[in-house]
Amino acid sequence: MLRVMRQLWADGHRSIAFLRGAVGHSYDIKEERWRSFLEDKSCPPPPGHLLSIAQGNTEEAIPLAREACLALLGGPAAERPSAIFACNDLMALGVMAAANTLGLRIPQELSLIGHDNTVLALTSSPPLSSVDLKMRSLGNAAVDLLLHAMNPADPEPRRILIEPELVIRGSSGPRA
Repeated sequence: MLRVMRQLWADGHRSIAFLRGAVGHSYDIKEERWRSFLEDKSCPPPPGHLLSIAQGNTEEAIPLAREACLALLGGPAAERPSAIFACNDLMALGVMAAANTLGLRIPQELSLIGHDNTVLALTSSPPLSSVDLKMRSLGNAAVDLLLHAMNPADPEPRRILIEPELVIRGSSGPRA
């Protein structure tokens, strides 16, 4: 999450909205990091820049995110965020749909970054910048740790650290 905020800040974005699901520990953590980052930069987010949708992890996330973003993005340009971080790629597609409905160009008028780096990130137009959690590496590491735990000849505990990666694609860029 901090990588996302650092990237958007480096790209000149100071008005960054956050789109999350209504309930979920990971959403809470991401929101806290978003809010803390902006407050540390003396740029606290306005209340309207925190958007929450009911079903953030279902296919309903796309139309729900679209509806949530229409009001925010359809307002006066001076009050519109220049970037949005969506807590997953489904929500990010809803942001894209809202921007398309309103005639906003991504990334020229609105930068967008999602999370999870699913196949949706590659198939969207423009391709979605997204945080890659490296799920394949995580699965491989889980198997490795399980095999290690079942080997009584090596009682030494293991620790594997898998760092997420911010994959920059066509949906984000410098503030115009």
